[in-house]
Amino acid sequence: MNQLENDIIRYWKERSSSYGVQHRDELHTSVLHKWQSFLQNEFDQASRPIKKVLDVGTGPGFLAIALADLGYEVTAIDFTEAMLAQAKANADEFNVNVQWERMNATDLRFADETFDAAVSRNVTWNLAQPQSAYQEWLRVIKADGLLLNFDANWYRYLFDTDSKQQYLNNRARVVQSGQKDFYGKTDIPAMEKIARQIPLGQYERPKWDEKVLTTLGAKQVRTQEALNEQLWSEEQQLNFAFSPLFAISVIK
Repeated sequence: MNQLENDIIRYWKERSSSYGVQHRDELHTSVLHKWQSFLQNEFDQASRPIKKVLDVGTGPGFLAIALADLGYEVTAIDFTEAMLAQAKANADEFNVNVQWERMNATDLRFADETFDAAVSRNVTWNLAQPQSAYQEWLRVIKADGLLLNFDANWYRYLFDTDSKQQYLNNRARVVQSGQKDFYGKTDIPAMEKIARQIPLGQYERPKWDEKVLTTLGAKQVRTQEALNEQLWSEEQQLNFAFSPLFAISVIK
């Protein structure tokens, strides 16, 4: 493991408590039902029946809990023990059964074609080797299986002047509104230092993802963009307006 990966793990370990509360709040609002509806619709359109699902980089467990609550057999991984502790606490509160494992998103200890589907939320941007991660995620899902990845251009503003201005304007609007600031307990300088070293902030996404997944042999790659209103609360929409959420649906 190199220094960058150590820095990423250290950052999320330190942020695990506040991030766990953020996800817990989501689970207790209509945001959960928005996500469940979207996920179920995607699963219903999949090329094969879905039962076993892998949640990669689960963090405090939002997607894993949402899917387990819908009746899916879920395995969830994260490389940070502190995050897994938050996820287990959240799952206990919702009385759902999830298999939790500490594992690197780019080096999965699962056999080929173990799962019917794999999901991920706000993980890819944060990886030192995102293409290797995609290759691993495709490896562990079955033929015609579904890979569903949610992400955004979170730190594009570090590399693009227009994005920087949008980010600054957005931050000012949040402060002026008096609503909850989702960055209030975030060590922004520490995360920006990491974001400058990882690759995906420099690319226009999801175009980068579409190209890579096609190169890796995906049968179908479908992108849905600007999902903020569909999947987030009004507070989240205000906070994250500068970086629209997208979903990439992939058939292996």
